[in-house]
Parts: sequence; structure tokens; C-alpha cells
Amino acid sequence: MTAIAVPSLPQALETGLRGQRDDWDDSKLHISDLAVAIGEKCPRQLWLRLRGAEKKPESAGKLLMFDHGHRIHERLVEIIKSSLSNGWKIQAVEKQVALGEITGRFDTRLWNETEGWEIIVDFKTLRGRAFGYLTEAKPSHVLQVQSYIAAADADGGLVFYVDREGENAARQFYVQRNDDRVWDAAETAIAIAKQEEPPPILEPKLKIGKNKGPDSVKLEQPWQCDYCEYSGPSCPGALPPKMRGLGIIGYLDEGEFKPKKGFEKLVLMVEELADRQGLSPVPF
Repeated sequence: MTAIAVPSLPQALETGLRGQRDDWDDSKLHISDLAVAIGEKCPRQLWLRLRGAEKKPESAGKLLMFDHGHRIHERLVEIIKSSLSNGWKIQAVEKQVALGEITGRFDTRLWNETEGWEIIVDFKTLRGRAFGYLTEAKPSHVLQVQSYIAAADADGGLVFYVDREGENAARQFYVQRNDDRVWDAAETAIAIAKQEEPPPILEPKLKIGKNKGPDSVKLEQPWQCDYCEYSGPSCPGALPPKMRGLGIIGYLDEGEFKPKKGFEKLVLMVEELADRQGLSPVPF
């Protein structure tokens, strides 16, 4: 029997994903960048992106995740549009807006034909496990919706979370308009964009584990570094690769840091980080 030279569907999928049109412009400030003002984005990452710094290529899995999220959003609009009541209608979908030099595109705007209210809706897809911790909208998502509200001159907004794994359906949180907060965040982002020198690298985080005996101490890289596409090609990250994922590096014994064997050189770093991060009234 002649062997069939079957095509590589994974390769075709990746090629197709990479060939899709993407109108995201790395050289511009986007409304989602305003999260840098509340500590949920790295200032250095934003600065590097705006200057076209070298970055890691996106994996096929990440591209597929973004594509899946976009398809879910499209389907949500179709279903919601056919089921709205009490005077609510979808007025706009994926509309481009701007706050001065900062651009953005909201997912959906709802209009109430009875009362004249306009509401901006931003869809967010999450893993099912994340829903167990979802008691309120994430601060960066609130700020993003508030920015769309200001740009579109709407009355309020919603952050609409959907479980992309299908276990928890959906959940929404109302967002009040707050233009002052938006413009303060915009000023911060613009100032970072205009800096001649890059912002400092994020510093490692100390994690203190409360135990019955001495508390354990871990040295961890900020999550922003773990997910940063510039970490490696253009930025060393908060910790060098050999210092990531070390686990417990020592213990606190009556306020004194006692390193585990092999981590004695980290004592000074731990003491300085503890002081700066307010984990102790005095250095360990």
C-alpha cells in the first residue's frame, strides 16, 4: 500500500495564524497601555515597544488563544444582540476611539432607546479557574473601560467576563465614568513614552510564607517579566534565568533572615528588597 503524504495541519494552522491581518501598531500608545499608571503593566516594556525593540516571536499557542478570544467576542455580540430587552440595543461594534494621541477600540456600545443611556462593553475571556477568584473587575480592566467611556462620551460601562473553557458561563461588573482618573493615567503613559532613557527594570518580589515555625522566604520575578515578550532579547528581566524558580531560599527567625545552604550571597539583596517593599519595619 502506498503511504499517503498527509499535510501538516499544525504547521498550516500556525502559518495561517501568522498570516492574519493585524492592525495593532506597536509604535502608538493604546488605551490598554494606561494600566501602566496603576502598576499592572511594566513602564520599561511600554518604552521598549514604542521604540521597536527586539522581542520574542509569539508562539502558535498564544496566537491561537488570541484568535479564539476574538471569535468568542464575535459570537457573543451575535447572541446578545438577538436577546436584549427593555429598550437596549447594540449601537456599535469594535469602534475606534481616541483620547488625544492615545488610540483604542472598544468591543461594543449599548444604547437604551427609552432613556438615551449609552454603555460601553468590553469583553474579557478568562480560564475557568480564574472565575473562582473573580469577585470584582480587575483594576486594569476598569481603567480601560473608563477610558473608552471618556473617549466615546458614554454614560457608563461594563466589563463582561466569559469563561473560554465553558464551565462558568459569564459575569459582568458595572463601571462608573471617571474622566479625571483616565486623564491622570494618560499623562503618566505619555510621560513614559517621551522619556529619553528607559524606565528601570522591575525588581524581584519577596514572598513570605506564614508557617507554624519560621516563615519561609521566596525570591520571585514579577509576573510582568514572566509574560514579557521583550524579556531576553531587549531586557534582562528582574532576575537572571539561573535565579528564577529557586523556591524557598531561606527562613525568617525572629526577624532575622537565615538563608538556606547555597543562598548566602542573597542576604544583602533580600534585606534591601524587604526594606523597599515594606515587608518589615527594619531590614531583616
